[in-house]
Amino acid sequence: MDPNVQIIIKKLIELQLLDRELVESERKHRENPRKVSELEEKIRSQREKIESEKELLKNLELEQHQKENDLKYREDKTKRVEAKIRAVRTGKEYQALLREIALTKKENNEIEEQLIRRMEELEQIRMGLVGQEEALKKGEVEVLAEIQKLQQDVEGIEVQIDRLQAQRAVITVGLQKTMLERYRRIRDRVSWNVVIEVKGGICQGCFVNVPPQLFNEVIRSDSLYQCPNCQRIIFYDGGNPGGRTPEAG
Repeated sequence: MDPNVQIIIKKLIELQLLDRELVESERKHRENPRKVSELEEKIRSQREKIESEKELLKNLELEQHQKENDLKYREDKTKRVEAKIRAVRTGKEYQALLREIALTKKENNEIEEQLIRRMEELEQIRMGLVGQEEALKKGEVEVLAEIQKLQQDVEGIEVQIDRLQAQRAVITVGLQKTMLERYRRIRDRVSWNVVIEVKGGICQGCFVNVPPQLFNEVIRSDSLYQCPNCQRIIFYDGGNPGGRTPEAG
């Protein structure tokens, strides 16, 4: 058993555990600004929706005002026609005016009903806007608090990343550049658990049997060996030189 091999394996196990934590911290560091942007976009979208509703309300109120003026004009016109009846000299003209008055009143009633329905719609829109603006104010407070928390988390994560990178620099002292490059290539392919234990002749990374002769060599630990199937660096000593067995994955 080569003590140097045991030291390298121990360092690599520590390195892969640290790298997993480092990658997770870096992921959070990337995601938090994205979450902040999503929260800001959510509030911006709500504001735009409210402004759109207000513009719609303004146009509907203008249309309502125009219809009210139109109704007033028609009612005045009806009164003028009714006033003409007193000056009518023939029955034919009298009947014509009565028909005109009846038709105008019918149309006026229809317009008035439309105005009443529109007034109800306008009131619903106003009430809806009040609710939306209250929800927006509450949402802005909550979003601002969440954004501040995310920004504070980013600061904490940056400190953690610096700490992990410093620890990584310490762990990699004594590891040759070729060894680190080998570790990186395997990690890029299998994601995690670059170094994995062999138990009962089975690689705990891919769960494939290691050839018996290779397994015996791994037990002797005279050199670094890789699983023929998944190419992970494999070791065996009845335990873990790093003080813990990496989870298979």
